[in-house]
Amino acid sequence: MRTRTTALLVLAATSPALARAELPARTLLFNKAGYAASNVPGSPGVTFSSFLDGFTASQNGSRWAIRANASGAPSSRDTFFVTGDQSGIVTLVPETDILPGLGLGWTDTSSERTMFINDAGDFAFSGRFGPATSSTDDMVVRHTAATNTYAIVAREGDLIPALGGERYGFTNDAAAIDNLGRVYFRDGGTSGSIPSDQDEFIFRADGSAVTPYLQIGTFAPGGQLGGTDAALSGLTLRTFHASDDGSKYITRATLDVPSNSSVIVVNGRVRLQAGAPIDGVGGLGTSTIASSDNMGMNRRGDWFVWSSTTTLETYLMVNNEVVLTSTTPLPSGLVGTFTGIEDVGINGNGDLVIASRISGTGQYVVTIDPRGAAAPFVALTSGPSSPFAQGIDLNGDGLLNDNAFLSTISDVSLGENGELLIVGRVADSITGLNIGDGLFAFQVDIVPAPGTLGALAIIPFLRPRRRR
Repeated sequence: MRTRTTALLVLAATSPALARAELPARTLLFNKAGYAASNVPGSPGVTFSSFLDGFTASQNGSRWAIRANASGAPSSRDTFFVTGDQSGIVTLVPETDILPGLGLGWTDTSSERTMFINDAGDFAFSGRFGPATSSTDDMVVRHTAATNTYAIVAREGDLIPALGGERYGFTNDAAAIDNLGRVYFRDGGTSGSIPSDQDEFIFRADGSAVTPYLQIGTFAPGGQLGGTDAALSGLTLRTFHASDDGSKYITRATLDVPSNSSVIVVNGRVRLQAGAPIDGVGGLGTSTIASSDNMGMNRRGDWFVWSSTTTLETYLMVNNEVVLTSTTPLPSGLVGTFTGIEDVGINGNGDLVIASRISGTGQYVVTIDPRGAAAPFVALTSGPSSPFAQGIDLNGDGLLNDNAFLSTISDVSLGENGELLIVGRVADSITGLNIGDGLFAFQVDIVPAPGTLGALAIIPFLRPRRRR
């Protein structure tokens, strides 16, 4: 008779209900040869070697996308965009491959180029495509999953519709896509009639119709430090996110002021500004502004942003409320304080997942939705010794026989379906040596505590369950 390890995740006293997670975690992608998840489909002898920035997951958690490098392939074809779902890899977009319906191949592998994916599996990304000249090779491209075809949304040098002779420039990036299939991207016009201090935009493409959504030099968000009413003077790449109906958004931008110009704008108002105090964060420090990808918004318009103060106190703000700081108490069984947030995700229901570090130990900890709870609950931690640690199945046999535990975490997402996705590194629990990097899937049930939205406190207990 065979036994299988499962985990019971018991809610804190705020609720008698149970949440359950299956162990071990599944390995979706891996970068060490010899494991099934390291093989690049359709390319015999080619294996994933590293996973780059740009991981994203759809709102309901059913789809994910990531950028990866591979070994065993020619250097002109060793970087991929990869998408997948619970069944495994769905789409590979290798550099230089001629894409269906497009007649061009993707050639740019710089870190600014990222992909965003929606619940239907449609995705958008920006890059350089060829064959094309250097003045026409920067493009935003949309992929339609149902037909497996690609289409150009915007191309450098093409006329921008209804903008007085302006043409797309080479900064077409931040290609977000919503569940209606509309694509948002940043670009600046060139050689037209619009003044240079007003020719940078966030555009929205709905089918073949492309219209400006935000424009610098013409819009002054409210809530500015000192009561100023300066207009936006710049938009920052990779920072734009919008709700599905397009009525809400978050972006990082700069104001036309001599100092403290960096701001986070949400739905037309400044919610964070460099040099301004932050309600809910103690100490004497004032805000620094989050880096390009430290923010997000879900399909309903719930938003988050994280950064630190000038006194280096970490904070996470959700819907204009600080919900986690360096002084937030840790749950029983963990020592230290929260510090150095690594990544945050929010699903379509508004449930949060947070990957952060613990001071003193360097341990990584993943918490889910601290709002309304006495303390955030821990879903898992790095290292094999923590009471919150969970093993990972590397060889796909469904058993905890690989001695593999997370050692570092770089990206997280939580789907509405309870699938917790983590990009990180695993180490051997006996030797402590690194094994490899990958994308791993944990399944958890999200059970709201009374009077809260998805606020939980869970403690894992292991027990064997017989498989009949």
